[in-house]
Amino acid sequence: MPQPQEHAPVDPPSGSAVRASGIYLFCLARHVVAEGLEGTGIDERFPLEVRKFEGDLAAVSSRVLIEDFCGPEAEARMQDQQWLGPRACRHEAVIEQMMRLSPVLPVRFGVLFSSPEQLAEFVSRHRAGISNFLDSVMGLEEWAVKATLDRARAREHILSEALPPEDGKCAGTPGIRYFQEQRARAQAEKEVNRWLKTVCSRVVEGLSRPASRARQRKVVPRSLSEIRLLKSYLFPTLGLLSRMLGL
Repeated sequence: MPQPQEHAPVDPPSGSAVRASGIYLFCLARHVVAEGLEGTGIDERFPLEVRKFEGDLAAVSSRVLIEDFCGPEAEARMQDQQWLGPRACRHEAVIEQMMRLSPVLPVRFGVLFSSPEQLAEFVSRHRAGISNFLDSVMGLEEWAVKATLDRARAREHILSEALPPEDGKCAGTPGIRYFQEQRARAQAEKEVNRWLKTVCSRVVEGLSRPASRARQRKVVPRSLSEIRLLKSYLFPTLGLLSRMLGL
């Protein structure tokens, strides 16, 4: 489904003291349960709002100042972790709060609409797709699963078990020891790959049984550890899973 325009081209009237505001969108949900949502918006200046639409749909939103998200100064703010961090966390917190009440179609951080009418037009245009998505995730929760491998440590662990102790009778001459190490290192790399493939297959197979669906996520290396598994799963909520199992 097409995404809404990230920054609507709205500017305050020239020479006016009025500071233009827009609609910041957190997520889309069912309005029957969204009415219980309370709290502040992306910052403490404006409250959360639940805007109802035809087809039992609702947009969880809040007012924001357009200048906070658009223009040269806004671009600088987006690089300022002290400004960006709390707002990004608040964005996630609102979505998580909503997920406890209703199926949710989350929206990425920083999506604005210039007016309630523009938001209403977007929801109306994509009503069927939004509604179908919410129906498809009813009673489900998304869980991200990540498995990392420290290949060097794994290889050294296997190597330590494969090589004879240096002070033992089996150690042999330095030349023999060298060839033993080279052969053992090559074998250890093969063993790591073989073990890794087996473990990842078992994990994926085990998680796939109760999951409604799964998808591969993009791997972005951030440490020396090797990310070997990164997937998202939709699992039944605990209450639904208990009923399915007859507990």
